[in-house]
Amino acid sequence: MKFQFPLRTTLTFWSQVAPFDLADSEACATWTGRTNDQGYGRIQVNGETRYAHRVAHELFHAPIPKGLVVRHRCHNPTCVRPGHLVLGTAADNAADREAAGRGRVHPSLSDADVVAIRYAYATGRWTQAALAE
Repeated sequence: MKFQFPLRTTLTFWSQVAPFDLADSEACATWTGRTNDQGYGRIQVNGETRYAHRVAHELFHAPIPKGLVVRHRCHNPTCVRPGHLVLGTAADNAADREAAGRGRVHPSLSDADVVAIRYAYATGRWTQAALAE
């Protein structure tokens, strides 16, 4: 059974997507509506704010099974092109992020750095936030 949104939701959704080249499978369909701080599209569906890429996946495929996420093959958070979206686990998504070089960068600390940081904190003159900076 195919999952369906009301026609109004479908029309509202596509009215917030920039025109894109259907013939070019690599071309992203860029969300032009509201986004969050990370650039992911947001849309109201039945009074609930949803991620646009998740709605795109559901419009063309089926409801997203519990425990799975919708991943961007193109690594573009504003993209809602169904062919660029695939289901996977949170671990798959994290692996994609690392492979694309978008993971968090943690500086390498030497043993001497760790000792110095702990000493500075123990003096009470620096906060954890100041030391982290």
